[in-house]
Amino acid sequence: MDSDGREVNIFENFPECMLFEVLLRLPVKVLFRFMTVSKQWFSMISHRYFARTYAALSSPHSQPCWGIVKEVLSHHCWHRKDCEMHRVVFPSDKVLEDFDGTLLGFSNGLALYGEHWDKVHRIYVCRIRNLITGELITLPQYEGCPKHLSAGFVTQVEDNVLVSCRVVLIDYSGTDFRVRFAVYFSETCKWVDFDIDFGQEIFFISENKPVVVGKILHQRIYGHRLFAYDPYNKPDSFRLISLPGVERRMYTYLFNEHQGYLRYLMVAFGEREDEYGSLIIWDLRDYNRGEWCLQHRVGLGRIQPDGGGLTSSMRPLCFHPFDSGILYMINDHVIFSYDIRTQKWKILYDANLYPEFIMSPWHTFVIPPWPTCTRNFSRNCF
Repeated sequence: MDSDGREVNIFENFPECMLFEVLLRLPVKVLFRFMTVSKQWFSMISHRYFARTYAALSSPHSQPCWGIVKEVLSHHCWHRKDCEMHRVVFPSDKVLEDFDGTLLGFSNGLALYGEHWDKVHRIYVCRIRNLITGELITLPQYEGCPKHLSAGFVTQVEDNVLVSCRVVLIDYSGTDFRVRFAVYFSETCKWVDFDIDFGQEIFFISENKPVVVGKILHQRIYGHRLFAYDPYNKPDSFRLISLPGVERRMYTYLFNEHQGYLRYLMVAFGEREDEYGSLIIWDLRDYNRGEWCLQHRVGLGRIQPDGGGLTSSMRPLCFHPFDSGILYMINDHVIFSYDIRTQKWKILYDANLYPEFIMSPWHTFVIPPWPTCTRNFSRNCF
């Protein structure tokens, strides 16, 4: 206010270069509000150069926010409590819980979920939600959808702008020698069906979800193997990758992406009451040759968490996306973190969930420092 009680805009005659530097140091939530101040501010904040610079400055100083979320978001969601949530803007506190349908995957701060819209006519609907802005994109309906399916989500982002995406629906209900799936191509806004002769019976493990590394989907199939599919460059073919180690009669596992590599964890329980099992971790270091590298191996008897030993209901949930030495697991409905370096456990959360709910898929999501722009993409996706 000036001496006459009138509002004064201290930035009205502020040099643009200094204004740029000031805005770069503000939280995302504040920046989104400031976009309505003037056309100049809107143009500056929404420019690709600002987004690129903001993301570059944010990365060295703070770890991106991330969390673990259930497949069905309306049932349960667990967030990391120690991440810097002030850098993330949500339209509401329940943005991750307001979804309808089943969560299918995350990519570059975007979430894909789908539902059987019309089971009689086998119509399936997929939607993409921006986790920061809350923007919702509904893709064209897919007709002829199988009852049992798995889905993958791949996006291509340049300068924080969504350029293209692929949604892959894999039919795992068949028991013959063919692999059937549908791919959504954002460039043409159409679904394309593919039917590939495998040469032998193939069975997808239904509780698994595809893992994306380098825009390639990977899903575990029976026979201790991975099914690799490239929807961008080779949509009419696939590749098989053998998994490391030997399958055990009593074991649980985790298969996911970690810092650009495929990582596979097996918890093999002892087959006798007096026999301890082991926890083993491999990374696929040579992708072209399919060669796995052993990263960690420890007997289960040495990593018992406080409050009781590991049980057969124990299962690994996810790897820490930024720390190679941290693993998250659930044992008798209690979520633990396990430090590979110190072999110490830490109780994080008492989920208090039903056993069948614990065994269903969980997802790891990472919020980028700057929201992925989907404005132009949403206008052109039909």
